[in-house]
Amino acid sequence: MTLVKIRIAQFQYHEETGETKTHKRTGEEMPVLATRFARNGQTVDITRDEDLERGDRLGAFEDEVSDAEQVDEQVSEDEPEPEEVVEEVSWRHDDLVTWIRDDKPTASEVVSAAEGNPEYAKKLMAAEEEASGSQPRKSVMDPLKKIAG
Repeated sequence: MTLVKIRIAQFQYHEETGETKTHKRTGEEMPVLATRFARNGQTVDITRDEDLERGDRLGAFEDEVSDAEQVDEQVSEDEPEPEEVVEEVSWRHDDLVTWIRDDKPTASEVVSAAEGNPEYAKKLMAAEEEASGSQPRKSVMDPLKKIAG
């Protein structure tokens, strides 16, 4: 477990859901990942080495937090649960553009973020278009167009 305090506006990371799926090409069982977003000042537990390495490379973390109790101190009773904050923050156009441009998610990650929702797919297409300087990835746009309908 690695607790870190976020120092950039928004950072995307992944958590295992406890479910598995079979990889289409290899037949290997793989964990299903849920995409999460943390905001500036939040302290979160990042468990995947890939996310920690990317965060270190981007300078996304203020410092490591050694005591899990400090996470509880960050959230007041009046503040919404992190899941609610994720939806509020993560679907703003500027945040999506920043995520795509700065975090450089794979095409699969962007398409997965749409969660099969046509509204989300449209927002992601607009963000991909802007983040890429009007040269969006076909591997992102084609699947999102199918979801958007």
